[in-house]
Amino acid sequence: MKSSLKYAVLVANHKPYIAMLFVHFIYAGMALYAKAAISKGMNPYVFVVCLKAFATIIKQASLSYNLTWNIFLISLFGLALSLNLYSVAIKYTTATFAAATTNTIPVLT
Repeated sequence: MKSSLKYAVLVANHKPYIAMLFVHFIYAGMALYAKAAISKGMNPYVFVVCLKAFATIIKQASLSYNLTWNIFLISLFGLALSLNLYSVAIKYTTATFAAATTNTIPVLT
């Protein structure tokens, strides 16, 4: 019983670090998935549209219409350009390099 309480306290104290690791795993998985899809012949621009459509369907259930519209406009003019450049560039490089360079996206946008 004491060990499970210690584990729960340890997890509670380190939630930001666990979340950060989870996000980095998602970025690495996205880089591998993007490289596989684009290497098999998928158009990079179609890949970005599919990615955005999937994210919209997942998030729209929990957001209001106004907030969804604002997020759409922000992502159209900011993130879409970044993701399009990322998807075209991944055609010419490895997934490892793409996963490492995702840390530079906030600098560029």
